[in-house]
Amino acid sequence: MKKNNVFLVALLLTISTTLSFSQDQNNPWQFTFGVHAVDLDADTNTSFVDFFAVNENWNVSPGLSTFTLSKYIGDNMSVGITGSVNQISKFADDYEFINDVTYFALDAMLKYDLSDLLSCQNMEPYLGLGLGNTNMNDTSWITSNASLGITYWFSDFMGLTAQTDYKMNMDDNGRGNTAMLDEGGTMKYTLGLSIKFGEKE
Repeated sequence: MKKNNVFLVALLLTISTTLSFSQDQNNPWQFTFGVHAVDLDADTNTSFVDFFAVNENWNVSPGLSTFTLSKYIGDNMSVGITGSVNQISKFADDYEFINDVTYFALDAMLKYDLSDLLSCQNMEPYLGLGLGNTNMNDTSWITSNASLGITYWFSDFMGLTAQTDYKMNMDDNGRGNTAMLDEGGTMKYTLGLSIKFGEKE
């Protein structure tokens, strides 16, 4: 697994360095890959300090586990889709399974770039809204998502992205009788490498 991750990173870096990049409207596509953590114990009743209870609540993914492809559509806005996989051992309400449970999430987001508004240069802060589908232990549910993120572009085409998502359940799956899976909300924390591509003539 580790060898595959190293190979994937090396391949993407090799491809990206052969291309020329400039602004978003000239390079409308962005690919981000990285690691993430999931906190199933987060909801609207969670205190601010508890969101950072890493050892108690965070399920940190092993290796590369989240991938996003997005496209710039104009007026500082982009649309994107993210796929994530994780192994969950820390559940809401201190519930425990005998074995870890596999977590899958597929999320779509409309992102608004704040860098022009805030007069940023290499920093690209952004806000996002979207919908997603989460699946755990053969149970799936729809979520509405709110995102806050920032990308530091250390070159014209490559940057480091940090993003926080609050994913609120839209139905009773994942809570109620299955509150051990999700109390009604989930926090997701992502750190990844972003690459812009698709240069226009």
